[in-house]
Amino acid sequence: MMMARSSGVNRILRVRSSTVRRSSSSAAPLVSEDESKLKLYQYAICPFCHKAKALLSYASVPHEIVEVNPLNKAELKTLADQSVKKVPIAVLEQKDGRSVQINGSNDIIEALLEDPKVMNTLQNKWAGTEMTMEAFQQGENVERWWYRYADDDLAALLYPNVCRTLSDSRKAFAYVKDVEHFSAMQKFLVANIGSLAMYFAASKIKSKRNIKDEQKALQTTLDLFENEALAQGQHLFASQNSVPDMGDIAVYGVLSSVKGLPVHDYVLQQSRESDVLMDWYARMEEEVHS
Repeated sequence: MMMARSSGVNRILRVRSSTVRRSSSSAAPLVSEDESKLKLYQYAICPFCHKAKALLSYASVPHEIVEVNPLNKAELKTLADQSVKKVPIAVLEQKDGRSVQINGSNDIIEALLEDPKVMNTLQNKWAGTEMTMEAFQQGENVERWWYRYADDDLAALLYPNVCRTLSDSRKAFAYVKDVEHFSAMQKFLVANIGSLAMYFAASKIKSKRNIKDEQKALQTTLDLFENEALAQGQHLFASQNSVPDMGDIAVYGVLSSVKGLPVHDYVLQQSRESDVLMDWYARMEEEVHS
């Protein structure tokens, strides 16, 4: 289901997640000038985690990634706020011992876009362009707000495609071999039990959304972005500007979550009749990581 664009990021964020936990002070910024450390707790193949990571990278925010065991979530048990067990979770550990914890990709993004240091970084990045903070957050030049599309349509359809078969699901969890703080037994359990659980979860998503052919559904959804957001290549970005907006960042982040997996090649190549989406993705890679 495609949603019409909201009047701003704040409204969009509150639609999906209105719970913000800042364990020390709700007024504290998420990004600090001092020696504080920002940690992002994630799953390697979580599209919502990658959405938050895309903005962190785009805004040049230094951060440490903490990979969470999806079976026992041991890494989350030391956090101040134990009310949420879903990732991503951002924690700013301040040098005075206090911490700021924010749960969920949308609230993390909202906090980042309200942070003075991030705002200054972005405005400097856009020097010489027509992009403003308001336009970046609201998608004011576009008919649809692609931030919602990334969450409601694209991310939901990636899961069934990532785990179309048990073999594909196992490939999705192959990342665990590179997680240094997982024991050999934990890696074995996550790779096997985790992949099986995700395979069945993907089947439930297909049933809930009445998806008969997950590849066709994903292809149709990508066609929408290519045709409407990018106007079949007439626009460099969904923002219809010379630089991306938060809609571009969100869609890119979701798609980057499956990089290295078979579905990534399907998304950018096998499902496409042109290079429009691949060219946009390449531009986003440069924008986010340069």
